[in-house]
Amino acid sequence: MKKILLIQLLSISSLAIFGQTRGEGEFHGNWVFGFPIGNDFVTNFSALGANFGYSRFIKDGVSVGVDLGWNNYYQYAPTKTYVSADGATTTDLYKYLYTLPITAFVSQFFHGNDVFTPYVKLGLGAQYSEQNLYYNIYETTNDNWGFVFMPEVGTLIHFNKQKHFGLNLSARYTYGTNSAQYLGINNVQTVNFSVGFMYIK
Repeated sequence: MKKILLIQLLSISSLAIFGQTRGEGEFHGNWVFGFPIGNDFVTNFSALGANFGYSRFIKDGVSVGVDLGWNNYYQYAPTKTYVSADGATTTDLYKYLYTLPITAFVSQFFHGNDVFTPYVKLGLGAQYSEQNLYYNIYETTNDNWGFVFMPEVGTLIHFNKQKHFGLNLSARYTYGTNSAQYLGINNVQTVNFSVGFMYIK
């Protein structure tokens, strides 16, 4: 885990150094909504998410930067009897999956028109996650760090010809190596959609 964090910090630092040499910068902030896939722990759609970031253009159409996001997914399971080696328990469950990805990314913007500018983005970094169960008066909590891989496609919708400010629409897939074996979670995968803004200065 320490190696992952060290690599990420070095990557972010080097990107910042290269990014300061030329070009414009961009800020973005988005409302993020979507659902987990690849496990049965939590599968419900959630609109409790956001991400914020900054990048610097290293040449025309290509920028590098950093991004911080968070999502909270939850699901209710009705009352059921659960049998284990220690006995049986009858209860309902509240299941929560929380993720906080921290990534360094590179973006490629394509020539569109006065209204649309499509782009692709690839983020790599670390992800903190919590997987929690609440039942009756008890709770089972688990937290961990993992490596995260995050490709994204989207488009900017511009409000003027100068293209300094625009609406951002995107879709992303996130794969994190976070796991909780006793909860049936081998990794944390999500599909998310974003609506927000991007400002290029």
